[in-house]
Amino acid sequence: MASDLDPQFQEGDEFFQQGLALSKQGRWKEALNAYKESLRVNPGNIQTYFNLGLCITS
Repeated sequence: MASDLDPQFQEGDEFFQQGLALSKQGRWKEALNAYKESLRVNPGNIQTYFNLGLCITS
């Protein structure tokens, strides 16, 4: 698991990264779902809330 390799890794990061990649491609609905999943796993990630808001307004 990535958390075993990187002490900075947080649960949900893989979904966050997926959301970033999808956002950059303009695939807002898919990015929105990835960010929601990231928040389900790690509800304390403020950056995910910010990016989720960007998806909603795009």
